[in-house]
Amino acid sequence: MKKETLQPIRSKNRIEVIDLLRGFALLGILLVNMPAFYSADLYYGDESIAKTALDTYINIVIDVFAQASFYPLFSILFGFGFMMMFEKAYKEDVAFTPIFSRRLIALLFIGCIHAFFIWYGDILIIYAICGFLLLIFQEARSQVLLAWACVLFAVPTVIMSAILFVATLHNQESAIVGLNQELIERSYEIYSNGTINEVISQRAMDWYYVNNASTLPFLILSIFPMFLLGAYIAKDKWFYRSDERIIILKWITLISFFVFILFKGLPYLFGRNLFTDYVQDHIGGPAGAIFYMSSFLLLSKNVIMKNLFRPLAAVGKLSLSNYLLQSLLCTFIFYSYGLGLYGEITVAQGVGIAFGLFILQVVISNMWISLFERGPIERVLRSFTYWSRK
Repeated sequence: MKKETLQPIRSKNRIEVIDLLRGFALLGILLVNMPAFYSADLYYGDESIAKTALDTYINIVIDVFAQASFYPLFSILFGFGFMMMFEKAYKEDVAFTPIFSRRLIALLFIGCIHAFFIWYGDILIIYAICGFLLLIFQEARSQVLLAWACVLFAVPTVIMSAILFVATLHNQESAIVGLNQELIERSYEIYSNGTINEVISQRAMDWYYVNNASTLPFLILSIFPMFLLGAYIAKDKWFYRSDERIIILKWITLISFFVFILFKGLPYLFGRNLFTDYVQDHIGGPAGAIFYMSSFLLLSKNVIMKNLFRPLAAVGKLSLSNYLLQSLLCTFIFYSYGLGLYGEITVAQGVGIAFGLFILQVVISNMWISLFERGPIERVLRSFTYWSRK
């Protein structure tokens, strides 16, 4: 009979480049999320909230280099962590499913608090749902994980791309997503002037707008293949054997870069429509995630570059705490129950606030890690996962 206790991975045994990637991803996530914190960006469709030429330029840079690339990167790292936990449990002859299930339940609970009481743009709930699906693959061989990741990513993407391409060719006018003015006005009114109860109600409505029966399958199909890819990377020891695969890594970096830039640039080369927007995010975004991951893996071989990025590792070690802290700080700055700056700032100012908050997180995270092994939310999650206060 298998044991039911498993000790968490100690800090000294962590892979530093993974924490660097998590820290870097948190910066990208904050930059992408920022417009949704201070404006009704969710309901603008293809229209832009930019008011100046500088705002427009900044939007383009974020759209190309950050949008839809950092959540896939985080998803890959989630799948990587899952497989690392499973292999540790397997070696120690510990029943893994109950342990990881507790972790997912705790993550789901934290996600619900985040989504309905802090900010509607939560990703933890869908991560928890996909995590239960990931348990099916815990004992799969690396080739099986990679094959399923490719199939689940490629088949829906090709089908949807073909459908949207044909639809765009036959009906150019309906291929453009327009404004939802009524919902935009309601968002500005509630988040800038509403009571706490009104804000909670609006937040729930915004969450359901993104996470409903019609969108859930697409959300799962955009995240779950990245989970499987991360599990494959862990199973095949890419971060442990990267020195043996330098040539392959360089080719992966080069190819993913060209795919990344090509598909991310399509809306600017051929105009925005349902097809170019879809492939920009669903092909260009994941390609960007792979490019960033392989680039960091190569850069980690250089001592100077590794030392330059090392402060990000502390942010990555506290990734869950920092992710939630970003939402807490931003909603306080912009919502009516805080400083009430919702709808009052420009895109450029939003980017400035994002970098300011991230620098603050870098400083606080490094101070925290010098005193404690884990972040506050990480400690809660680990305690529930492993039934341990350590």
